[in-house]
Amino acid sequence: LTAKKQDLLQQSKELMVNRPKKTCEALCEEFKNLDKALKTKTTNPESVKAQRDLIDSIPKKVEELLEQMQEAYPYYDALEELQFPLSDSDFDLKSIAQGWPMKIENTVAYVQQVLVKDDDKYKQEQQESQETFDRTLSDLSTTISSLQQYSDLSQVDFVAGHMKEIHGDLLKAQ
Repeated sequence: LTAKKQDLLQQSKELMVNRPKKTCEALCEEFKNLDKALKTKTTNPESVKAQRDLIDSIPKKVEELLEQMQEAYPYYDALEELQFPLSDSDFDLKSIAQGWPMKIENTVAYVQQVLVKDDDKYKQEQQESQETFDRTLSDLSTTISSLQQYSDLSQVDFVAGHMKEIHGDLLKAQ
């Protein structure tokens, strides 16, 4: 009878360990996905905006995940009262789950710095592209203005070739 009691007690303790373990595993997975999304490289100004929107949503998401973590604490407290030590892997999982909010906070700080640099880079690229476009547009405007000099019909072939070049340049400028 004592053996059955001990076996039942051991099974109860294991059930009490499995519940918070599953919670912590799910939380760690959620935090990993959040961390992965934060570390996504930007490729254009729109992706910088998307990253900033994600960062703005982080506090609420972390708060929700911490609320889920709170659900595991009564189980851990009960195990402690019963003097049932967690296995090393379960203790590590609990510690990792508790450490994720700080890791996310650090990642957000780093990503914000990267986003400032990326935003500056994209603005510089956009400015350079605009300047190139303005120069091309000015050159084309000058070229088109100079077309009035062609009035000799014997130069039709030359002018037609020149017009094809201008047409190609106009298409590129679009």
